[in-house]
Amino acid sequence: MKKPFYIILLLLSFVSCETKKENHLSPEFEEVRALMQTDPETALLKLQNFKNSESQKLSDSATQNLSNIEYSIILAEALYKNYLPQSNFDDVKAIVNYIESEKTPNSTLIIPDYLRAKAHYYYAVGLSERDNIVDACEHYLKALEVLSTHKPIQRKDFDYEKIKLISLIYTRLGELFLDNTHIDLARTKFEYALKYIELLNNNQSKAIIFKLIGNTYRFHNNTDSALYYYNKSLQTNSDIFNKSDIEKCIALILFEKGEKDSAYTLINNNIHKIKNNIVQESYYGTLGYMLFEDKVYDSAIYYLNLSLKSQNYYTQYLSATRLSAIYDILKNSEKKAYYDNITSQLSIQNTHKSIEKTKIRDVYDEYQERKNEKETLKNKRELCIIISMSLVLAFIVIILIRYKYKRTNKELVDTLDSKEKEISEFNDKLRRKELQEAKTNNKIDFEAYYNSAICQKISNRKLSDFTALSESELALLLEVANENLGNITKSLKCKYPKLKKDDFYYICLLLLNIEKNKFQYLLGKNRKTIWDRLNKIKNIMNIGENEDLYIFMKNAVHSTTV
Repeated sequence: MKKPFYIILLLLSFVSCETKKENHLSPEFEEVRALMQTDPETALLKLQNFKNSESQKLSDSATQNLSNIEYSIILAEALYKNYLPQSNFDDVKAIVNYIESEKTPNSTLIIPDYLRAKAHYYYAVGLSERDNIVDACEHYLKALEVLSTHKPIQRKDFDYEKIKLISLIYTRLGELFLDNTHIDLARTKFEYALKYIELLNNNQSKAIIFKLIGNTYRFHNNTDSALYYYNKSLQTNSDIFNKSDIEKCIALILFEKGEKDSAYTLINNNIHKIKNNIVQESYYGTLGYMLFEDKVYDSAIYYLNLSLKSQNYYTQYLSATRLSAIYDILKNSEKKAYYDNITSQLSIQNTHKSIEKTKIRDVYDEYQERKNEKETLKNKRELCIIISMSLVLAFIVIILIRYKYKRTNKELVDTLDSKEKEISEFNDKLRRKELQEAKTNNKIDFEAYYNSAICQKISNRKLSDFTALSESELALLLEVANENLGNITKSLKCKYPKLKKDDFYYICLLLLNIEKNKFQYLLGKNRKTIWDRLNKIKNIMNIGENEDLYIFMKNAVHSTTV
């Protein structure tokens, strides 16, 4: 039946691989997509010019024209890559609302899954820009659901755009979870992102993920793992932006380990080279913290005030808290009250963030439930397909076998039947002969056994004369039993291989119908040992609790020798 089995596998693989390559963009947007990777600024300019030249075509509702949908999504991507706010947020929102409300069987407009996922992704980006991180999280997860990432993509079905989008989604989810202190979730998403980025062979993106994984370990004070991933990031991409950001993190670790000179050197080597305001403000905060810890308060105040201008909540909060602590030490109550007020306002914001943090976890748990339900349903469907196809193939095979059997020559069938009859008769004769030889060779004579000198000696002993049988007496008893009871040792050992040599002494005494309370004297063992071993023998031979041991043993000897 191997051949039908392979046919089943072949058919199932055909069903499961029933996918199609999507043309992600219409031809008019192909040039823009190519530019997006290398020159996003020119890509954005071309999109704006295209909008002006095709205003009539693109004036229709986005829910009615696929080109409008493609245009809105690629424009959101171009704005994102140029670090510009999502000015067409309402268009992207309208597309997502249409996707979520449409009924695919009755819809005249079919939106490819790749564009659906992109719509959810860039809508989430727009929501993030508006600080709606809970809804952003939900739409990142919806983008993953659309792309069906429950099975890893292999190189054999490599699709650059799809893999890149999946890696971006996992990265953004990881950053969102990290910002809201769901550290284990963040690390899991970064590790997923890394798997897909490695398929793209993009060192710049890989370096960013290594750095982010390092940040998750630093959050839990696992400095060895953090340094490992920071160094991997530097080995993968050592450009000034990545290098300066990582060396700030390494400087903090060195400072906290007591290697302060090395920490200050790293900070001072980079602080004036940085052009990015966000990174520079973070550097100011780090240097301010180090000077604060070293009690260099004037310089600490200067740098902490610079970092207080940051748009990052944590940078602001830590800077304000440290400035308040410095002015408390300096006994300047007016300045302390000023920074306490800033800290208080930021704490109120943090209360809102704590609520959002809980909601984000709820959103993720709901996503996991949906994912598990879909996976269960998918497994059930696959199982039904396998069972159905197996039954169909089994039915076909049975029909073919019956058809072939009926066509077989009747004379051949008769010949086979005749041969089988001859073989059966021969086997019966052989079996009868073997049984007769067995009876002859393994003659059973219980009377001779009972009347043997050793058995008479044991049976006629009085309780007052009971002494333990010697090794030679036990050996003689076993020899007499083998001689008169059809080689009892060999026959019972074959049937009950777990029996031990000493067990046959118990069996020989049982066959003499000796009372069990006399065994302890004859075998020189205590009562508990005797009873434990008798119970063990009963278990080995499957003797029922209420069965008579003497009768069972006699029957056992007969059954093994006949």
